[in-house]
Amino acid sequence: MMTRFKLSLIACLLGVGAFASTPSELFTTHREQILSAPVTQCETYCFGVGSAKASSSSANARRIAKEKAALLALDHLIRYSVLRDVVWPDALFGGIREQIASAYIKCITVDVKIKKAQTVSVFQHGEEDIAVVALPMAEVAKLPRVSFPDIFKRLSTEKSLFSGLLSVDALIALQTTQGPLPPVVNRVPWEIALREARFSIPKLKYLPQFAGRYPIGTTDATYGVNYQRGMQAYQKGDLVSAYEAFLAETEQTFSYDALNMAGNVARRIGKSAEAVPLLLHATYLNPKSPHPWVHLGFAAKSLEDLELAESCCVLAEERSMDQWSQTQVAIIRKEIQEAKAALKEVSIEGVEEDSARQE
Repeated sequence: MMTRFKLSLIACLLGVGAFASTPSELFTTHREQILSAPVTQCETYCFGVGSAKASSSSANARRIAKEKAALLALDHLIRYSVLRDVVWPDALFGGIREQIASAYIKCITVDVKIKKAQTVSVFQHGEEDIAVVALPMAEVAKLPRVSFPDIFKRLSTEKSLFSGLLSVDALIALQTTQGPLPPVVNRVPWEIALREARFSIPKLKYLPQFAGRYPIGTTDATYGVNYQRGMQAYQKGDLVSAYEAFLAETEQTFSYDALNMAGNVARRIGKSAEAVPLLLHATYLNPKSPHPWVHLGFAAKSLEDLELAESCCVLAEERSMDQWSQTQVAIIRKEIQEAKAALKEVSIEGVEEDSARQE
């Protein structure tokens, strides 16, 4: 009956309101009009219509379908009330707009005073169960109305980003309404490390998949308690505790600062595979900073990829480097040269041993 959500407003100006004042009477009089749209305004009531198909012919399946239809009808009422003033950007259309609207409604806590909503009718139509719910217009008027900036702000929080309510396509579309996306980081040289990265924190377990790809996170300065705790532990040399704190901060804010420091500490404590997605996403969020590339250089060196480590040095040098970055890049380059020299010596010794055996 309703395969997609579309707001439709039908004003039922009867002139006989005294004789058709209850929701049931209004529905009886304007049944065809009310059932033709997800939301219909009729006199002093707003009607929502929902439909659901039972998974089987059992009594329990039919009961569940009726309950779902009623919930969908109420959802349509709430969505109409809260979102009716939204001016959607042209870039958001069709299924993407629908997904964003649904995600927003699921995220917010709306004080609807549902007790005043009435289930007017529940009936079977073909294979579907149809529910009609009515809410007084006075209650509709009490619901908060939002603008698109309100929706963007709510769905751009770290909690919403990791809720799974939005697909990556919808997330990207939402971000593009604010301007062009940052460039995508080349993940190819890091694929092995990304596959090996394992995070116990639920919200970070997806990081190896989207690191450096999708507009998730913030470059706002981090002042969180966990970040401060991490910095204190880092300055004391307690790197394990620092890593735990920085990851906790990343879980809460998903900020560049937390990602960069978490990656820095991870590679220092031998968790280079975990450092890679943290640092790759840090480079994505703040492409002008040389710091994550410096840390990635050390990580690549520990992963025994000298060419990749050297590439990281070049990428760091392409940015505006501070004294710390210059010093660290010099250290990496020195370690690369020493590692290459050691490999060369091993290679020469191997050749000499082979020659000795042949003699």
